[in-house]
Amino acid sequence: VHSNRVVHGDIKGGNVLVADDGTARVCDFGVSVMLEEHSTSTQQSSIKGTCRWMAPELFDDDDARHTFQSDLWAFGCLILEV
Repeated sequence: VHSNRVVHGDIKGGNVLVADDGTARVCDFGVSVMLEEHSTSTQQSSIKGTCRWMAPELFDDDDARHTFQSDLWAFGCLILEV
C-alpha cells in the first residue's frame, strides 16, 4: 500500500482478511488517502480511524495528520493483538 503512496489510516484486525493458505490482505480503504508525489502526510486535518490502533501523535493537536508512520504504529498494535 505504501509503495503506491497510499496511507490507509485505519489498520486494525477487522480490516485484515486471512485466506485459508494464511495469506493476509488489507481491506476497507474507506478513509485511506493517496498522497501527492512529494507529500509525507494526508492533507485532511480531521482524523478518522479507530482510536485503539491510532498513533499517539494523532491525539496531540488539532492539526495532526495520518502518515506512513502512523500506519506502521497501527500495524504494530495489530501484531500485538494477534
